[in-house]
Amino acid sequence: MRRNSIIIGLLQGLAVLSVLVVCGMGMAILQDTFMPAWMPVAFGVVGAAVLLPAMLSRWASFVPSAPKWMLGVMHMIAFAGLFFFAVLASNYYFANTDTAESAKATVVDKHREEHTRYRRLGRNRYVPAGTYHTWHLVLELDDGRRYKQSVSLTAYNRSRVGSVRHLPLQRGLFGFTVVKDIPHSDE
Repeated sequence: MRRNSIIIGLLQGLAVLSVLVVCGMGMAILQDTFMPAWMPVAFGVVGAAVLLPAMLSRWASFVPSAPKWMLGVMHMIAFAGLFFFAVLASNYYFANTDTAESAKATVVDKHREEHTRYRRLGRNRYVPAGTYHTWHLVLELDDGRRYKQSVSLTAYNRSRVGSVRHLPLQRGLFGFTVVKDIPHSDE
């Protein structure tokens, strides 16, 4: 009995960690996709709601001590995150390479962001140890869409507001444009 509870606890912790990782990966992909943020969230919530009646009994065996309403909330959070990632990842990774183009984008803003650097003082103790900067350009395409791009200090210094940069674009699986490197042929 003790061994089973340890295994179930480890599986529950692994499930929570995997939901956090999948949602974080979805947010990272969303930064490179020209898609309204509510769309993948809506797909995730609808997909999780459709699967809720079929999966509720499985959640009851996975977390036997939780009430049914809590099982429903856990299911909605976990599966909405999973569907959120699935929609964004399939649009991004299955983009049509035949639609690859280099669009001209105008630099409309450039700024630097200051972050705090931390150093390790001891076990589980970190203290501020100065700052570092990241440099960003806000690019606007001809149709008005904006994209925030992190660049090196050299590229930041060479860019001027109003200058033109090339942004590699591809049409995603679901038709939403993604910013993705254009594959170069070896010819």
